[in-house]
Amino acid sequence: MDRTDGYDRTKKFLKKVILFFLTGLSLCLSTRLYGQTATQLEYQVKAVFLYQFVKFVKWPPTEFPSPNTPIDIGVLGESPVFKYLAETVAEQKGNDRKLTVRSFRDADRAACQVLYIDAALKNDMPRILETFAGKPVLLVSDIDGFARQGGTIQFVNTGGKIKFIINHSAAQKAGLSISARLLALAQSVL
Repeated sequence: MDRTDGYDRTKKFLKKVILFFLTGLSLCLSTRLYGQTATQLEYQVKAVFLYQFVKFVKWPPTEFPSPNTPIDIGVLGESPVFKYLAETVAEQKGNDRKLTVRSFRDADRAACQVLYIDAALKNDMPRILETFAGKPVLLVSDIDGFARQGGTIQFVNTGGKIKFIINHSAAQKAGLSISARLLALAQSVL
């Protein structure tokens, strides 16, 4: 058997597992959230993705001074993702570390390992990307062109489904190691 055959089968299997997980999550959330808008559900799905991304990323050991240092997930801007993210990660761990969620209004003060950047900040994107250049921060947003311009992960809404693009080069420049399993699930890898 060719190695690519095994890789393709693994990729298809992982996509089915994630699709199953997201379908189940959507059904649970839609049952729980009867009457809420599709936009609210989209924020919740993004919050779950942010939580899951932590499990597939490794940071440089120097990023955590002690084994008890938590992984901080930040939200830059006034995004409703913050509320859903706080609910999603409450009492959860990622990479054997406690997870905390913080809200930031200013990129210069955003001290965290994962940063979701609200789409309303699209005009500030070049300055924000410059602020975090070379720092071990997983930068995530749904700003159009975010991954191509140097962000790490960009959410895209394709036919009502939330998918993501990974800028693997940006992750490596930031000193982050993204699991091949997550790379295989991306809509595309730059």
